[in-house]
Amino acid sequence: MTLLRVPRRTETPERRLVTVMFTDVVSSTERAAELGDRGWKQLLSAHHAAMRRLLKRYGGREIDTAGDGFFMTFDQPSRAIDCAIDMIGTIAAIGLHIRAGIHMGEVEIMGSKVAGMTVHIGARLMSLAGADEIVVSSTVRDLLTGSEMAFIDRGFQQLKGVDSQWHVYAIDRQPILREELLLPEPGAAPRSRRFLIGGAIVLLAIGSLAGFLLSRDGGTELAPAPNTVALVGLDGVSDVVPVGTGPQSLAVDGSTLWVGNSLDQTVQRVDLDSLQAEPAGGVPLSPSSVVVGGGFVWVGSDLGEPSLVRIDPTQPNSAEAVDVGVAVSGLAYGQDSLWVTSRNDGLLLRVDPATGAVDRFEMPPASGPIGVAVSDDAVWVALNDAGAMVSVDPDSGSVSDPIPISVGAPGQVAWGAGYVWATIGAGDAVVRIDPRTSSVFTIEHAGDGPAGIAANQDDVWVASSLDGRVIRIDPATGDVTDRVEVGRDVSPQAVVFADDGTWVSLMAP
Repeated sequence: MTLLRVPRRTETPERRLVTVMFTDVVSSTERAAELGDRGWKQLLSAHHAAMRRLLKRYGGREIDTAGDGFFMTFDQPSRAIDCAIDMIGTIAAIGLHIRAGIHMGEVEIMGSKVAGMTVHIGARLMSLAGADEIVVSSTVRDLLTGSEMAFIDRGFQQLKGVDSQWHVYAIDRQPILREELLLPEPGAAPRSRRFLIGGAIVLLAIGSLAGFLLSRDGGTELAPAPNTVALVGLDGVSDVVPVGTGPQSLAVDGSTLWVGNSLDQTVQRVDLDSLQAEPAGGVPLSPSSVVVGGGFVWVGSDLGEPSLVRIDPTQPNSAEAVDVGVAVSGLAYGQDSLWVTSRNDGLLLRVDPATGAVDRFEMPPASGPIGVAVSDDAVWVALNDAGAMVSVDPDSGSVSDPIPISVGAPGQVAWGAGYVWATIGAGDAVVRIDPRTSSVFTIEHAGDGPAGIAANQDDVWVASSLDGRVIRIDPATGDVTDRVEVGRDVSPQAVVFADDGTWVSLMAP
C-alpha cells in the first residue's frame, strides 16, 4: 500500500492571553503500589473521566495528559479556580487527592500545542501545592481583587527555572466550604455535598442491581441507574439491563450487545432476546471503544498498554492483545478492515483482522485524530485538536484536505443517510457533512455535552452526557425532533442501533 504523507507546513505561533492550570495526583506512586496495576488503572480511569467531565462543565480545554497529570487552559482565572475546587472534591470522593497550580499570561499557540513562560510558571506553581490545595500566582490574585475569593499569602517563592521570585497565594477553601455546608439554597444540596454524592455513586454502584423500578402514582416506571444499558425510544426507556462499572462503549452483533466497562476493565455480552447480561470478562485494559468485525470483538483503550485487544466471541475468556504500537483513541470496522485512530501519534491505522498486518496513515500535523467512521468509499476521521474532518481513501491511502468545523472540536463520528455526522462536545452541537460537496451543516443545541452518536437511513441518535437525555435528529432536515429523558442521575455515553431499537450506555454523572 502506498502511504501518502501530508507535507508539514511551517506555522507562525499565535500569541494569546489565557489562564493555565496544572493538576496531578498526590502520592500516586504509593497508591499505585498499594492497589496493584489493575486496581490503579481502574482508579486512574475514574480520575480521568471525572476530570474531563468537570473540565467540560467549566468550559476549559485539555491540552495534555501524562500519567495522572492534566494540563488545561481557561478563558478566565475564576473559571479555573471554580473548576479546581470541584475537581478536588470530586476526586477526593473516589479516594484520591490532587493539587493544582494556576497562572495567567500570554502563551504561544501552534495547533494543539501551548507553550511559553506562562506554561512553565503554572507547572511550577502546582509543585508548591499540597494535597487538596490550589496555588496561584500574584497575577491571578490581583485580577480577582474585589471578588469573594479568599487567598492565603504564601510569600515570595523562587520557582525552578524562573529568574525572579514570584509572590504566591493559596486559595482559602474554608469560607467556600462553610458557606456551602451551612447556607445551601433552599431545597438544594450544597455544591460540595453534590460532588461528594456524585463520587460516592461511582463507588456504591459497583455490582449494584438495585434502583430500576420506582413507584409513581400507583404504577411503576423504569428508572435507569448508573452502570446499566437502556433501550430507548420516543416513548422513553423500555428496558434496562445492569452491567459492569463505567459502561463507556457499545457494539452490536446480531442479537448480542457488547459492552466495554471502562472502570472495572471488563467486556460484557448482553443477550438482546432474553435481556440477560453474561458475567463480565476481564481484559488487560480500560475499554474506551468497542467494535465488531472480521469474526472478532475489538476493544481499544487510550490508557497504558496494551491498547488493543481482540476477543473471539465463540471462546470465553479469549482476550488477546494485538500490538499496534500506539494508544487507541477510536475504532471502526468497514471495508474488511479494522480502523484505529491514535490522537497522541497523529495516525490512522488499518489492521487486517486475519493477519494482524498494520498500514499507517499520517494525519495532518498536530491534528489529534479521535473519532472514526467508515462510509461506502472512504474512512472519515475527526481531527479534534485541529477542529476539522478529513476523509481517507482506503485503497490509495490519500488524505483529503481538512474540512474546517467552525463550531468546535469534533469528537465521535457516525455514517448514515448519506452523510457524515460528528458530535461537538464543547459546543453542544452536531455537524452533518455532505461528502459530495464537503459542506458542513451545524445542528445547534443538540444536547448538553453530546458524546456518542449513531446514524442510519432513518434516524440519528445522540447521547447527551451532561443532562441525562438522548437526542433524535431527522437526518433529512437536520432538525432535532425529540429529546428523550433517560434520567438525571445518569450520564449517557455510547449509543448503538440494534434490531429491537436504540441502546445507550449509562455511567455515573
